[in-house]
Amino acid sequence: MKQVFKDLLVDMVRQLFGWGRSRDGKLVFTQNAFHKMRDYQLSEHTLLDTFNHGEVVSKGDKMQVTRTYANYTVGLWYKTIYTPFHKNLGSEKRYLIITCWKGGEYA
Repeated sequence: MKQVFKDLLVDMVRQLFGWGRSRDGKLVFTQNAFHKMRDYQLSEHTLLDTFNHGEVVSKGDKMQVTRTYANYTVGLWYKTIYTPFHKNLGSEKRYLIITCWKGGEYA
């Protein structure tokens, strides 16, 4: 019972201050995502920051992440890549970035 109240309090503080849980893992980009990055002049660092700290919306097996910066919004679609467990290879979490965009540049 004590743990339930502790979890509830931690979630409440996260929501009040806008702290989200950071996602960790390796990002893998599709060819389409690289083309979109070049078109919108986005760096891997910006997409990593959006991925780690953006707001997530689930759409089936794909996830949409958006993050609003001072003058624009960056978004991306990703899918989790599951790697099979092998005794000689360590398992790591990987995310396939399908596409990305930049929009809403404000003056």
